[in-house]
Amino acid sequence: MVRQRWHRIVWPKSGTPKPSKGKKRRKDKCKVGAIAVIPDLPFSGDVVADAIADAQLALQRDDFDGALGCIQGAISRDPDRLEAMVLLGRIHQRADRAAAAARAYYWVLGRDPLHLETLTYLGGLCVSLDEDGAARQCFLRALALLPGCATAHYNLGLLAERAEDWTTAIAQFEAAAGDPSLGILPWFRLGVVWLRSGNAAQGAAALVETLRRGGDGAEIWANLTYARQELNDLPGAIAAARQALRLQPDNPTYEFSLASTLLMAGQWTEGWERYEGRLKQKHFRLLLDDLPPLWTGDPLPDQTLVVRGEQGLGDTLQFCRYLALVRSRVGRVILKCRPSLHRLLTTVAGVDVICGWDEAIAEPVAAGVALLSLPYHCGTDAETIPAEIPYLRVPEGVTLPLNRPETDRLRRPAIGLVWASGYRTIEGHLEHYREKSCPLNILADAFGDHRHRAHWVSLQVGRDAPQWRELGPDLAFAGEDLSDRLVDFAATAAAIAQLDLVISVDTAVAHLAGALGKPVWILLPLNADWRWLRDRDDSPWYPTARLFRQTARDDWPELAQRVAIALRHWQGQWQEQRRPQRQPA
Repeated sequence: MVRQRWHRIVWPKSGTPKPSKGKKRRKDKCKVGAIAVIPDLPFSGDVVADAIADAQLALQRDDFDGALGCIQGAISRDPDRLEAMVLLGRIHQRADRAAAAARAYYWVLGRDPLHLETLTYLGGLCVSLDEDGAARQCFLRALALLPGCATAHYNLGLLAERAEDWTTAIAQFEAAAGDPSLGILPWFRLGVVWLRSGNAAQGAAALVETLRRGGDGAEIWANLTYARQELNDLPGAIAAARQALRLQPDNPTYEFSLASTLLMAGQWTEGWERYEGRLKQKHFRLLLDDLPPLWTGDPLPDQTLVVRGEQGLGDTLQFCRYLALVRSRVGRVILKCRPSLHRLLTTVAGVDVICGWDEAIAEPVAAGVALLSLPYHCGTDAETIPAEIPYLRVPEGVTLPLNRPETDRLRRPAIGLVWASGYRTIEGHLEHYREKSCPLNILADAFGDHRHRAHWVSLQVGRDAPQWRELGPDLAFAGEDLSDRLVDFAATAAAIAQLDLVISVDTAVAHLAGALGKPVWILLPLNADWRWLRDRDDSPWYPTARLFRQTARDDWPELAQRVAIALRHWQGQWQEQRRPQRQPA
């Protein structure tokens, strides 16, 4: 009987099917994962074969010392047995002894340069050491030895996926998908890669095929949730999110995904309740470690409540509106926020004290709460969103005059522009940054002559701000760059107060403009965040906002053209409103 064994390194964090139940296996330190190998040869009946079999069984139990003892016994009896040396390499590799594993594999290849199984394992070892080039050479050599080898195609697909070479990854996974010995792995990875490359329909189809072929891992359903969101199939997305959570009920990430999808669909009651599950995630637990017992929403007359800002800066700007409602239930409110928001948030109603994110509080405190839990405690739905604006103002004494002649104010509108989301390299945020950011040259090209028919003000800060100065003369905007003067959000508010319109991607400035009651156009990716709901161009959170949504993943040029058409119409209205009214004869 031929025994098949597949050496697994570690599942990638993009989500690969795992068993929903059963014993947890030890994870090795590799960043791609699921490295597949060629089936082993049949065992013979000799003593060495028995020792090898015992070593393999010990390895399956993660008993590395026992496996090493067995295989060393086999090698001492037959030093030239290639199968034993391959297994020695596997044991060392699984035990994170990379150098010893490499020596064993190179020993085998020194005697048989065409040893297919060893090439595959060595390729996996190279992957674990971030030596992707060497790994690719191993898998390509294996493919040359055995054309059509599904395991080599699959492993090459993993390398291409890690390099974000979607075309190659898809081709390699498709080549591997025809081999039943690999099970659902190629189909699942096809679903993930199609989805990451922008084709949600193909991604959903591959994930459904994964399920049809017997897969039922929570990660499959979690990825299918995202695919169905992007296809605007919210009932299907909710069903997939529920299934992921059913398979892993203690996974706060899946509860967060279900909550976001429910809120996206406007199912407020369950959505806010599920959204509290985010507090089980590690980074949220750390956030709340220094708070007193969590507030349950009950009145605390004559007592103090600490409210902790959370997530992005835009989240704080959006949900600080709830502080006035909360203040009516408690004696005092202390708000903890990031330094860049401190001056601005002195203008929000309902706050008695503002302190730094990590600043200690000297006075007695009865309870604490995360800021985005307030909609849950206030029972928010579509009819009760507190949307009275402005709920933020420019702080007293804060000024930031524009470099603009007085005569220009009557000729051209002043328009603020933000084209990139906040850049963070934290896990998961880089992809959001890419998804939500529109290259400035795309907007400049679409706006054409409109770039000279307004006084444009760059409100962009951070790593993308230099794009304004790097535009060539054919694409430059007539206006000014404020990036060096926007020291905090109070300064940004002072700049926005002088503008006629703000055009921004989904980032903190969009929330600030909406909170100030300034007309704001918000440019959204295809799978926009839950707070913007779906299938509408307005927002219940910001009455002055107009939403422009992508119609296809990453298709910023088409969206920019629609914004340019709307801008032409808006500028015509702006000019009309400033023309002197004729007196009746």
